[in-house]
Amino acid sequence: MKVLITCESYPPDVCGVANVVSRLAEGLVVRGHDVAVATGASPERTQGVQNGVRVFRFSVTGSPIVPYRGQVDAYVRFIREYTPEVLVNECAQTWSTDLLLPILQEIPGKKILHLHGLSGLSSKPRHPYRRWLLHRYFQQAARHFAKYHRLIFLSKYSEELEFSRQHGLSNYVFLGNGADEEFFSDPSESACAEGDAFLATMGIGKDTPLVLNVSNFGQAKNQEFVLNAMHRIPTEFAGLLVGSTRTDYLNRLEHLQRILAFCLGKKAVFMKIGVPRALLPFLYRRASVFAHGSRQEAFPLVLAESVASGTPFVSTPVGNAAGLPGGVVVRTPAAMAVSIDRLLTSPVERARLAKAALDFAQTELRWPRIVEGFERILAG
Repeated sequence: MKVLITCESYPPDVCGVANVVSRLAEGLVVRGHDVAVATGASPERTQGVQNGVRVFRFSVTGSPIVPYRGQVDAYVRFIREYTPEVLVNECAQTWSTDLLLPILQEIPGKKILHLHGLSGLSSKPRHPYRRWLLHRYFQQAARHFAKYHRLIFLSKYSEELEFSRQHGLSNYVFLGNGADEEFFSDPSESACAEGDAFLATMGIGKDTPLVLNVSNFGQAKNQEFVLNAMHRIPTEFAGLLVGSTRTDYLNRLEHLQRILAFCLGKKAVFMKIGVPRALLPFLYRRASVFAHGSRQEAFPLVLAESVASGTPFVSTPVGNAAGLPGGVVVRTPAAMAVSIDRLLTSPVERARLAKAALDFAQTELRWPRIVEGFERILAG
């Protein structure tokens, strides 16, 4: 098949959607398909072939509530002229999809919309005009979504499922996310040595229980929730929050940590940026518990990685967290602290959750299986 995938971000961008799209695109290439990706551009990113996928980049900005600017005409013209057998739009509420909604029926071939959540359904912009724009967007969205051959939802817990049912849409199927292969196996001796050395720089010894959080530092990922919980855990442990880059939100977290230390007592909790991705499989395996505080995601990749690693998780009820084996769902930082403390002090319970996680991961979270399912949807 000749497949064109559109998405707002693609590697080397570091985010969940970029990672998922690259795994699907590269997986289709391995299975013999002709795959191209049309995505966003920046000075740090170039066009070309990445692992067999032809990548075309366009400098476009905008959203349902912010005017579109940049290479809008060039992007739309490229899509019109590319003539794929299958066009896959990744996400709604992004310029890479929304610019095409009015002309979907003019584009030849099969059209697939792969949704990763509909965050705008619960968003409430402060400006009245922006609230009206968002309301109008979702009024029109159901009509546009009906034009697709298939809608792909990440899980039965997704908010887009309820939206579709409310608007009489039935053209949807389910396909979850996965975890990269390195999370399924024990790290090598050299990786363990490197990881132990990294933790030692923070004074974290090999026998110290570790509570891990991995997410880009930002309001949506809600590390404030996790930080509050960590400062309420009575059992001795070390906490590590890992993000890709420094943000204003990280500055706020560091300020919050000082306040929490003053009010509740200092804890061995560290926040790090720029940690090599190659080190993450070790950190997941080394952790006693994975903590996740996200506000809104459909299928958090970090939870998939935690499950594949056999590390019990404690999470907010975000996306499909409640449906994943191997973890506990909580609604408050205090409840997260209690659940983490219970796991830290109960090796039997940790082992039970780890087994449930690993059994599920082996059959449900491997990318080759997910790519095969993706291929069937595109061919169907």
